[in-house]
Amino acid sequence: MAGVQKARGESASSPSLLRTCHNCHQAKIKCDRKSETGPCTRCERLDRQCRFTPARRRPNNPRRDSRIEALENQVQQLLGGGGLLTDRSASSSDHITPDAGFTVRSRPCTPLLLSPPQDPAGATGHSENPSTAITTPVAPPADVDPIARQMLSAESAETLLERFKTALTPHFPFVIVPPHVSLEAMRQEKPFLLLSILAAASYDDVALQRRLGRQVQHCIAGKLIYGDTVSLEALQGLLVHLAWSQYHPRPRRYTQFLQLAIGIIVDLRLDRKPDSRPWKTRIDLTKVTEPKKFLNLDEQRAVAGCFYLCSTVSTLLQKLCTFPWSLHIEECCKSLQQQKQYPTDKYIPYIIELQNLMEKADASNLTSCPTSRSAHVAQLRVRLETIKDSLPFTLTESPMVMTHWNTAMVYLCHTDVCTESALNALPTGETWPLWRVEALGTGLVAAKSTLSFFLSLPLGCEMYFNNSEWIQLGFVMTYSARLATLSSQTSIHQETLHLRRFLGMSDMLKDVASRLRSLSSSRMDDDGDKDVFNHYQQRVERLQAWFDTQSDRVPAVTVQPSPLAAHTATFGNGRDNLHYQECIGNEPLPWNAGQEPRSREMPAISVADRWQTHRPLDLSMGEDWFPPGPMDLADFAQYFAFDSDTM
Repeated sequence: MAGVQKARGESASSPSLLRTCHNCHQAKIKCDRKSETGPCTRCERLDRQCRFTPARRRPNNPRRDSRIEALENQVQQLLGGGGLLTDRSASSSDHITPDAGFTVRSRPCTPLLLSPPQDPAGATGHSENPSTAITTPVAPPADVDPIARQMLSAESAETLLERFKTALTPHFPFVIVPPHVSLEAMRQEKPFLLLSILAAASYDDVALQRRLGRQVQHCIAGKLIYGDTVSLEALQGLLVHLAWSQYHPRPRRYTQFLQLAIGIIVDLRLDRKPDSRPWKTRIDLTKVTEPKKFLNLDEQRAVAGCFYLCSTVSTLLQKLCTFPWSLHIEECCKSLQQQKQYPTDKYIPYIIELQNLMEKADASNLTSCPTSRSAHVAQLRVRLETIKDSLPFTLTESPMVMTHWNTAMVYLCHTDVCTESALNALPTGETWPLWRVEALGTGLVAAKSTLSFFLSLPLGCEMYFNNSEWIQLGFVMTYSARLATLSSQTSIHQETLHLRRFLGMSDMLKDVASRLRSLSSSRMDDDGDKDVFNHYQQRVERLQAWFDTQSDRVPAVTVQPSPLAAHTATFGNGRDNLHYQECIGNEPLPWNAGQEPRSREMPAISVADRWQTHRPLDLSMGEDWFPPGPMDLADFAQYFAFDSDTM
């Protein structure tokens, strides 16, 4: 642009002359000059007057100049220069008519990524000059150190890292930080993973967690979009960010980030055995290298964790699974179980097997024959019981495995009773088949077990739950309400009376909402949004209101309860007098079930999101969540939009 302005200045000061004199032009001979101002060689030799005529000025072409300046400005923006168009270019571009054949921006392009806030103490997302903050493009830094940026102190970061090692890792054992690894070592060797860990563990400060979450997103763009970093550290950081994505600011881009993680696995060829690479990838024939015989343990955990996140979304939220189960994933789990590098590795094979079983149940929905589908689901339920009996540890030892097992049981029963094809096959005005009533009862018992387990945990353990666990809990609450409503049908009212009393769905939802209310905080983030538990509470209260409305619509039916129902009725609603061990057996409970949860002062919850619009990993309920009128149970699925996304 400087060259264009210089040429304009010269043309404005003195008229330009032709490069050929009049005599040479007439003779059509090349005109050569020894100097810039003297006569040409031919006129000097012939002793003729050498005269240069003024050049005809070309008409000013604002279209061409404006286009050049606009392109130069865009180049500066992409390079991070942040230059703005001059007043001359802006005014000239205003004169361009729409029929000129193209359009030129009269203002700079909006940058792809804004610069992250520099002031951690008072970062509000606004700068002193809003126009500069919006139009100045700054490429995100490839490596971000929140301690160096003074977003938090080294002591606080050390506390958060230790919290991740001890409290959060059991709820996502697919990314492990060894106990002996220090904060300084993480800052030097794995800064992006450290940033993701700090963002996940800082749930007691909603404003800080939001800022760290945005910093993670900037770092993802810097490493994977602007940069060329494809490494195991980038994969682990993405998995941690996805695992606790419920804490991070919207939009979360969960599906997009998950595809980035899958892309890294594919690029690093972690989705297959190392010795299964095709010969075409070995281009350098002169370089002799020892082929990699197996993946290291961190890589195997990352592969299993990516499948866990992707498959959970696929089955519970009915999305496309882009990273399905394979024998390679199973071999990775077996290797982790055999090596036993860390105590949490023993849980991974069973978590993956439970999720694979849920995928098989989801595939059974494609079967058109109800009998074949029910037989297949029955086999899966037997397999689920076999998994429980074969565990080398008690089911209550791992809250993650406990929740996953009960969710799988509810999911199998839901597949047998509550899917659209199953609802269409329900008999009208007739007694249900025994196998369907059994599936309904099994689902209600599993739902009771899950919700009782959640309520028996010490207050504050919910902070450690990963996003998939919250999806599972929301799924269980949603479909237990479905099952309880279906069990109120006249044709099976007597057979399921004891089950409804055992579940006590309305009171159970009240207890869950009360627990979430105790976890919610009045503190807000920089954008004025409340923590996630406040929105979870609103979600459960909506579910409770819906369930109570459906219960009121059920006509009163006088029945003669069976001896089993009369015996079960002595336990009340199954919440106060029924010991929790009746739901899960005689296994010891490490959290003292049946006693009041420990009362302790909880820090301010630092989570920010709305559960009713938690996308894509949520049980999204919009404003049209309630049915538009008296709901026909045969069309239950179309009204209860569990998996409706408004992304």
